[in-house]
Amino acid sequence: MTIVAELPAIIQGGMGVGVSGWQLARAVSRAGQLGVVSGTALDVVLARRLQDGDRDGESDHDLCRALAHFPDQAMAQRVLDRYFLPEGRSAGRPYRRVPKLTLQQSREGLELTVVANFV
Repeated sequence: MTIVAELPAIIQGGMGVGVSGWQLARAVSRAGQLGVVSGTALDVVLARRLQDGDRDGESDHDLCRALAHFPDQAMAQRVLDRYFLPEGRSAGRPYRRVPKLTLQQSREGLELTVVANFV
């Protein structure tokens, strides 16, 4: 039996998490095409959003809810301990650096990457 698949006329990509919303990819998908949101630098996105804090009690609701469901709660807690600033960064204060991905990745970097991809 031969399966013939119709190729999409539109492949929307290049819009990454933290750059564009999922709404564009959803609209393309609902039109029967292929909508994509890239997962590039998810470790950086998670670390920065955690450092932006939760001043109004709402901004990190989804992040914290996802982290509460991560299978390894000790790992999730280490990420929170390292990056989460409940009141957010002070004005002008830079973000805490995220370990760069290398062939000899640090435990901290691996954990942040794994947790960020789950979230």
